Amino acid sequence: MIFDGHSDLLIALSKQRQQGQKNVFKSFYYDQYRASSVYGGIFVLWADPPNDIHPKERIDHLLNVALNEIEDAQGLIRLITKFSDLDMKDTNHFQVLLGMEGLSHLKNDISLLDGYYDQGVRHASLTWNDVNEFATSVLGDPTRGLTPSGIEAVERMEQLGMIVDVSHLNEKSFWDVANHTHKPFIASHSNARSVCDHKRNLTDDQLKAVSASGGLVGLNCYGDFVSASKSLQTLEGMGIQINHLLKTIGPDHIALGFDFCDYLEADTLGSFSDTPLAQPGINGLNNISEVKNLTAYLYAMGLSENVILKITHRNYERFLREVL
Repeated sequence: MIFDGHSDLLIALSKQRQQGQKNVFKSFYYDQYRASSVYGGIFVLWADPPNDIHPKERIDHLLNVALNEIEDAQGLIRLITKFSDLDMKDTNHFQVLLGMEGLSHLKNDISLLDGYYDQGVRHASLTWNDVNEFATSVLGDPTRGLTPSGIEAVERMEQLGMIVDVSHLNEKSFWDVANHTHKPFIASHSNARSVCDHKRNLTDDQLKAVSASGGLVGLNCYGDFVSASKSLQTLEGMGIQINHLLKTIGPDHIALGFDFCDYLEADTLGSFSDTPLAQPGINGLNNISEVKNLTAYLYAMGLSENVILKITHRNYERFLREVL
């Protein structure tokens, strides 16, 4: 059983539905996910470039895509809005938690959070790679953190029972979140910076802050975040990341957030990456069909089954019980 804490699959579902296809997840992806043992995940609504020009239109469109896909699937997809909805022992239903990657579409209207919550959204990060009314990404001014509206947004998310996600935030924004949250929070798709010195990764102090909150760090298989060495953008490199996290924050705070990019168009990926488009992931873990390679590698590393089950899904089960 595997829970993927970060998926952009809704981008692909949107494109296929715009081409006239219906029930896309069931027709094209359900069997792939079953074969990979991925039975649940956070599917994000994201204003992907060039659709970030009109972010609210894009977010609302993707939300409609998600809700229509859930309806089309006739019970095959279970929308997770509270912990009791989650059942990782149920291998017949795919379990989706809807999230928002960035809040630029809210402009400065925090009350809109309630509307998205009412439609089933239970997760949000404050930014993608943008600077908005709430916070600053790793590409923004390092001296700018959360704005007063950003603090208010975090507080409202916690009141509602939404997951606060710090992936993509610059360090000042990260620490502002850490200082203004009272519940566990996550870095849904970020790795360790001391292993791979990329600004999208987290320092050891940041990793410890996530774990101290009771939260999770989701391992990202995007090559440039796994290792600065192309030769280690592999399962071995992922193993180095895992070993570091085990030593730094322990097995109770490690999860998975694959961030597969095969769902994205070339112009979208090219807007933020100089990695060759042929393989933005790592050797052996480029898409959902290769997830079992990672599971096998975890056993080959000599990790206990208990630790592996925590990483693959049990940590997320515990986290969702505490937050939703």
